[in-house]
Amino acid sequence: MPEPPARGGTKPAPSQALQGPTGQVGDYMSAFPHRLQEAERD
Repeated sequence: MPEPPARGGTKPAPSQALQGPTGQVGDYMSAFPHRLQEAERD
């Protein structure tokens, strides 16, 4: 599982993104809207 983008990462894991700050979640949803559905389902 990828580490959280604390050092300029570009692809946070779904679990990391959903549990991260609101800004991080927003970036994740903007970049990977199709992945968000998988994350919520998981």
